[in-house]
Amino acid sequence: MTAYAVYGLLETRQNGYRVDEWRIRRGLGAIVQLYREYPRAVPALKAYLLYVLARASAAGLEPAPGGEPFDRAAALNEVWSARDRLTPYGRALLLLAFDALKDGRGDELARTLAGEAERRGDLAWWTVDHDPLLDDWSDTSVEATAMAVQALAPRMPSDPLLEQAVRYVLARRQAGAWMSTKATAMAVYGLTAYMTARGERASPVSVEVAVNGTPVQTVVFAAADITAPDPVVVTAPAQEGENTVTLTVTGEGTVYWSASARYFETRTPIARTGGRELAIAREYFSLAPQHVRDRIVYRQVPFDGAAMPGDVLLVRLTVAGASDWRYLLIEDPLPAGSEAMADDSLYELERPLARSWRNRRELRDDRVVFFQDGLPGGRVEFWYLLKITSPGVFTALPARVTPMYVPDVMASTTPEMVTVANGGEQ
Repeated sequence: MTAYAVYGLLETRQNGYRVDEWRIRRGLGAIVQLYREYPRAVPALKAYLLYVLARASAAGLEPAPGGEPFDRAAALNEVWSARDRLTPYGRALLLLAFDALKDGRGDELARTLAGEAERRGDLAWWTVDHDPLLDDWSDTSVEATAMAVQALAPRMPSDPLLEQAVRYVLARRQAGAWMSTKATAMAVYGLTAYMTARGERASPVSVEVAVNGTPVQTVVFAAADITAPDPVVVTAPAQEGENTVTLTVTGEGTVYWSASARYFETRTPIARTGGRELAIAREYFSLAPQHVRDRIVYRQVPFDGAAMPGDVLLVRLTVAGASDWRYLLIEDPLPAGSEAMADDSLYELERPLARSWRNRRELRDDRVVFFQDGLPGGRVEFWYLLKITSPGVFTALPARVTPMYVPDVMASTTPEMVTVANGGEQ
């Protein structure tokens, strides 16, 4: 994270913003200290530290003086000698470091990196099944591919391999972003390096979009739109079966596009998903008041599906699975006509429930979200209070859990029906 923060300051400075030089130099000194402090760090992480140091050196910035001088050449030799243990992610980082320092070993490394790309159809990618920077077992093929593009683009900007790799990166985008903020940042670095290496310029261009032979919309981009924060979205009705999207481009600008289909799932009932590796269960409880001496406490009673406006329910989520999962995201959609209560202390429970210090909770308009660092013991429970506000028949969509950096893994519950009769506040 120290290296990434310094990288951000270097990018900021390079793009014309004022950054105090002493801050960068102190950060570089911290990187040197960390490199020495963790001699057994994985080679890819060492390559990243050296890449940031090399970027700074190329910009005329060296670590702040203090302590024993850092032998950068020896450190580069160390990682170079471990190149067979580097992932493609690590090889791309080492190549970036070599090229920043104009080290001739980058030629051999570039050939090796380009040669280990996997190809299928018009896509190319570099497979990495774990994260060498976070030391986590999650697929980082998108990040590795974007980093390889960033490293190789200045050397081979017109090579079809890189165009195929860019297609792969774009194809893995979901809802305008990639599977994590980190992956999104790395993807943007790779894509902008590719655009820069190809000499793409801000040029006006128009795009006529047709679906199944019918013109839908003509979009005109001005030169300034190259830095627009949001894409232009064109929507059109689809037909059953195969659909054909045609883009006709006029002008010199480069157009990046993607297509997706959205539909409503009408199958019922919605089945629970998950297994022994990762599973989630959701239970609703009514709160029955009990007089205990001079106070009222609330007993958890299994919910029978019927409620009145003003009732408060307790929702308990149980996540179970392998104990080595990390960075879990738990989302529980709220049924319409209800809202999550921010202050749990308003209702004293007969049997108090513990709240894990390892998770963070967010209450949103339509869901409650928990972020859990890990799954100690293979099982963790979450809970919150839900207040019924409106009469009607409502469905709470399935709760789900997914590791944030392994988006292909997900477990979910079944829906929950809530029938709220007409009645006044209780």
